[in-house]
Amino acid sequence: MRLHTLSTADRLESELGPEQPMFAEGCQRDWDALPRPDLPLTVGLDGGYVHSSQQRSRRDGWFEVIAGKSMPTDGPAKCFGFVQTYDTKPKRRLFEVLKSQGMQMNQQVTFLTDSGGDVRALPLYLNPQAEHLIEWFHLTMRLTVMSQMTEGLRSRDNPEFAAEVLEELTRLKWFLWHGHVFRALQTVDDLQIDLDDTEQPSIERRSC
Repeated sequence: MRLHTLSTADRLESELGPEQPMFAEGCQRDWDALPRPDLPLTVGLDGGYVHSSQQRSRRDGWFEVIAGKSMPTDGPAKCFGFVQTYDTKPKRRLFEVLKSQGMQMNQQVTFLTDSGGDVRALPLYLNPQAEHLIEWFHLTMRLTVMSQMTEGLRSRDNPEFAAEVLEELTRLKWFLWHGHVFRALQTVDDLQIDLDDTEQPSIERRSC
């Protein structure tokens, strides 16, 4: 079983085309001449670290795995994964998965990723109609951290400043959840103006 699995993996790897920085080919005229595309594809990508059972130190024995799932509006989903530090054709691998689901250059594709650089760079230049979004879970994690940081805000002129900023962050989260992008951006601008005029939180030494 082990030998057959390894042989099959070697064969599939040899059939995989070369890696490229860009897979979006052609121009707008070529894309307009394509037949009507299927309904949009939604692709979720995420990365995580796996702990080796033979770890010898705290820094040794960890490796990053990036996994994804491509979900067409109609039809079965497809999954893929690779080890970030070993795979030499990650972009090609994802492109072939999308291609096997009939992706065309005039088809809409939505990529949902976290804020990690490796994960966000993977789907770039795969499709000219692609939309790249940060998934809600990682977005709310950032808002949660920002909400916790409001406890250290101080304003000489406004003792309720921290509570007001927390209220603005809650409003921002509501706007994002309901798709009010314009209002969300306005809230971000207002927060930036308010925070520029505040004192920087200081670290206080406290006795145990």
